[in-house]
Amino acid sequence: MTEGDAPFVTHEPLQNYDLIVHPISGAQAMGDPIERDPAAIQDDLDKGWTSVRVATEINGAVISQNGACSVDRAATERRRAEIREERKRKAVPFKDWWVAERRKILARENMDPAVLAMWRSSMELSPSYGTELRAFWALPDDFEF
Repeated sequence: MTEGDAPFVTHEPLQNYDLIVHPISGAQAMGDPIERDPAAIQDDLDKGWTSVRVATEINGAVISQNGACSVDRAATERRRAEIREERKRKAVPFKDWWVAERRKILARENMDPAVLAMWRSSMELSPSYGTELRAFWALPDDFEF
């Protein structure tokens, strides 16, 4: 990969069983997005690896746009404090969430067919995963999607 290449471009043809790691900038699945260092967000913006919308809506950054996009650190910290307070107001105790989600799983409520197929095939391909899933959700031993 050369400087300026999008981090998700694979320059080599892949073969069966190849393993590949893509170090995607923007911290996908790397913790709370509002904890992302404003300097890293600025770097992502400068390189075109993220958008202003993602930086503001997902990372909680406040961007000033006087010609170029610039992360305002102080305003970002204030905005992130607001986001944390909003999260607290909307928070649901885990036990309450778990009971509601378990009910949805048992009813297969609002589950896209592709999601049902994913869960079903995952449980078929890995019986131990199926056992763990049933145990976590307190599902019957014969439960399937």
